[in-house]
Amino acid sequence: MIVTGSLPPQGIKWFCLILAVGALAIGLVSGFVWYGNDRSGEAVYKSSRGILKEDITREIHPEKFREMQTRLLFRISVSGVFCALGFRFFKRLGE
Repeated sequence: MIVTGSLPPQGIKWFCLILAVGALAIGLVSGFVWYGNDRSGEAVYKSSRGILKEDITREIHPEKFREMQTRLLFRISVSGVFCALGFRFFKRLGE
């Protein structure tokens, strides 16, 4: 069992579970959005500052479409890592 000094192990255990479930939800939503964009060929482009939003298609703006799909894949992979870590720590703290 892992011993911590700041929070009781049960608090950290449930925090890890909440983190894992939240990351799983974010990953699933991002995955559905990525799949929908890939099937339809349309996406919503958000600039790096987040101010500009525009509807794009694969044929008209292929570089912006590819950038948005890459961002979604990155979000899916990061949330997958957090999900795996959260479930792993949840399991280890339960031992």
